[in-house]
Amino acid sequence: MREKEFIKAMNEVIELKKRQKYKDIITKSEEIKRNFPERARKPFLWQAAAYANLGSIDKSLDVLIAGADEGEWWNPESLLRIEELKVLHHRKEFKRLLELGNEKVESHKSSYEPFLKVHKGNKESPSILAYHWRGSTAEDFSEYWLDHPNITYGFAQSSQLYEKNSFCWDDEDRTAIDCQTIQHDFNPYQNGPLILAGASQGGMIALKQVLNNEMDAVGFILFAPAVKDLDAITPYLP
Repeated sequence: MREKEFIKAMNEVIELKKRQKYKDIITKSEEIKRNFPERARKPFLWQAAAYANLGSIDKSLDVLIAGADEGEWWNPESLLRIEELKVLHHRKEFKRLLELGNEKVESHKSSYEPFLKVHKGNKESPSILAYHWRGSTAEDFSEYWLDHPNITYGFAQSSQLYEKNSFCWDDEDRTAIDCQTIQHDFNPYQNGPLILAGASQGGMIALKQVLNNEMDAVGFILFAPAVKDLDAITPYLP
């Protein structure tokens, strides 16, 4: 259960930040990088922010550059939304990291196909088709659901790369095509009544599909759906 273990470690970092234990964050993040090398991009960010909070601006930038040298990269949004890193925005090395992120996203635009992870349950049980939040995967998202193994689950994954090892549903046209493919692939596994589900950006997809009668679903389960404006769902209301 790698996702839950990682979230637990991340919450420890959040608690350290609340207590302004920035040196401890740097140490803890190093440990997390060793234990979760496939997710190293996030602890690199935490270390950079911690160094910035300590006033070590050059060290903050050095950490990000070290991450890039090890093959990590970040969506520019991830770098720009971190308050502590604003002190780096004028640095040419930081701007190069932003360019690197854009280059990676652009170069991988056509590299991935939509993916469906299936968990087979009992034929008598309902089926749930779930869409991950922005910046996640079907595999990671599935770990939050499998406490009820009798249910048949389909965990949808977008074809749109957000960052290394994470995906998003940003492009509406591609999302529509991805969803059609995923729904077709899930049909043979569906048992009983269908429930659509999702979190954040994925929650908005599930909501639109139910309201627009795109699938014969009996209801939905939403976690913090990304409804920024009620006008966004008005066209889908009966």
